[in-house]
Amino acid sequence: MRGARADAALARTRYDAMMAAFGAQVHYVYEPLGAAHSYATRLSEPATILVADFGGGTTDFSIVRVAAPGAARRCVPLASAGVGIAGDRFDQRIVTQLVLPLLGKGGQYRSMGKLLEIPRRLFQRCRRLVALGDDAQIAARWRSCAGSSATRSTPRRSGG
Repeated sequence: MRGARADAALARTRYDAMMAAFGAQVHYVYEPLGAAHSYATRLSEPATILVADFGGGTTDFSIVRVAAPGAARRCVPLASAGVGIAGDRFDQRIVTQLVLPLLGKGGQYRSMGKLLEIPRRLFQRCRRLVALGDDAQIAARWRSCAGSSATRSTPRRSGG
């Protein structure tokens, strides 16, 4: 369960009651192991895989050994670790480090014979851009976020 008053015991009781109504036996596993098991259904031979869990508060990585189909224990966790960055903070770093440079952050433009840096304030206004979609959505969000500054700071070519 999520929220300010999350109660894992209550959530588990509810899950158990729901599954019992279907006559199903429930086995609980940690998310990385569940993801590995799901992926293992597509494998026909043993493998060692890396499972990444990008959550709301942490990003966790697990290394799982997948045995051959029919093995008594198909997935065996070998190692796991995590970092305390995820959710909006993680998305913001992706935008700042990967997306904004593609849109011109750190770039230059030529005006009246001078080479000028694209103003940083243009990109500071757009740091909260976190929900990425296809290229058309990103471009629309960029125009919305940048406002009129984008047209003033966009590199221009002298044509002829």
